Amino acid sequence: MGLHSLNRKEPREEIYRLLDEFKARPEVKGIIKEGKTIEYSAHLITEGGIHTKPRVYTDGMLVVGDAAGLGLNMLVTVRGMEYAIASGVLAGRAIKRAKENNDFSASSLACYEKLLNESFIMQEMNTFRHTLTVLENERLFSKYPQVICDLFEKVMWVDEHSKESLYHTVYRGLKENFLNLQTFKDWLEFRKL
Repeated sequence: MGLHSLNRKEPREEIYRLLDEFKARPEVKGIIKEGKTIEYSAHLITEGGIHTKPRVYTDGMLVVGDAAGLGLNMLVTVRGMEYAIASGVLAGRAIKRAKENNDFSASSLACYEKLLNESFIMQEMNTFRHTLTVLENERLFSKYPQVICDLFEKVMWVDEHSKESLYHTVYRGLKENFLNLQTFKDWLEFRKL
């Protein structure tokens, strides 16, 4: 279950209600009928990307994984677990160096930041630095999917009327809904990904 753009507006659903609805689904209800919820929790995944990454080192401490802001929503998947593992490995290398030099000061541990910046983690976070801008576009989650669903419905619907060609149905749907200035602007934003 996910939450979208909490910084923009109130969520439409309470998480505990979503969980209750999920548990009430017929395909789930039978599996858990003898079970008892003892505790539940939710964990929001950071998706601020490179713009919200905090300083990841200080005297005697390194920060890794999502605590270090190392999470990335790539629209089709959320990257985080591998970033946590990789940043942990890099932190281990930085700690090893610090131990060899017997120096755990911020200046000694700063090599962790350098290791991060040279890693695939920060390269990907830089590549996808515009993701939040795209994700905050409500049309991506409402209008565009609805238009596609409506178009498929027109193509698949069976009634007593004969259909026009598939080309004309698709062309008309695309022309009416996608060939406009707003969609062009959205596409320009999407190209940044």
